[in-house]
Amino acid sequence: MTDLQKDLANIVIKLNEAKDYAERAMSSAEEAEIQASEAHTQAIEARDAIETALTWCEECANDVV
Repeated sequence: MTDLQKDLANIVIKLNEAKDYAERAMSSAEEAEIQASEAHTQAIEARDAIETALTWCEECANDVV
C-alpha cells in the first residue's frame, strides 16, 4: 500500500467517524426539539391553570365583599 493509499484510507476513516458524529448530533437535536415542544405545551397549560385559579380567587374575593 502506498503512502497516498494509506492517507486516503485514513481520510475515509475520519470522514466516516465525522458522519457518525453528525448523525448522532442530528438525533440529539431532534430529541431536544421534541422536549422543547413538550415543555412549551406544559408551560402554556400551567399558565392557563394559573389564570383560571386567579379568576376564581378574584370572583371569590368579590363575593366576600
